[in-house]
Amino acid sequence: MARCDAMRAATDGWFDAWAVPGGFDPGGLLKGWAVERAAARLRAAGISDYAVVSEADLTVRGNAPHGGPWRVAIHHPREPRRVAMVLEMTEGAVGTSGITGHRGHVVDPHTGDMVRHVGCAVVTGPDLAIADAYATALYAAGPAGLGWFPTVDGYRMLFADCRPA
Repeated sequence: MARCDAMRAATDGWFDAWAVPGGFDPGGLLKGWAVERAAARLRAAGISDYAVVSEADLTVRGNAPHGGPWRVAIHHPREPRRVAMVLEMTEGAVGTSGITGHRGHVVDPHTGDMVRHVGCAVVTGPDLAIADAYATALYAAGPAGLGWFPTVDGYRMLFADCRPA
């Protein structure tokens, strides 16, 4: 819960695990946390090359089976069969939030309404829990998120196309 509080502060309230119907849903952070825990267990077992994936979010380290960097496809939010970009990574996380996969799963914490943007937000960084929480907040905020998104700490917004439908 402390990490949820920290992300609520870091995003000017756009990531708020308490703003959903029912009172508490840390899913925008919890899934990434679980993936990071699994990755830590792989490292502890001596595995240095891996990708741990949960739906459209993942963390990678080392090389892919072909010997080069992991190639991560980011699909276009309105044309899911089209690849919008490919990331090549040897370490880091990719968190995504948007309409592809789970329509109507992000709540605007300021209004309590489901976010109806068309598009997605993609954030890369060293920790998937934080990257995914930032992506959720950016998707909820739309263009307003550009004002609080960090320009340091190793997190980058790569794709945000969140125009109102």
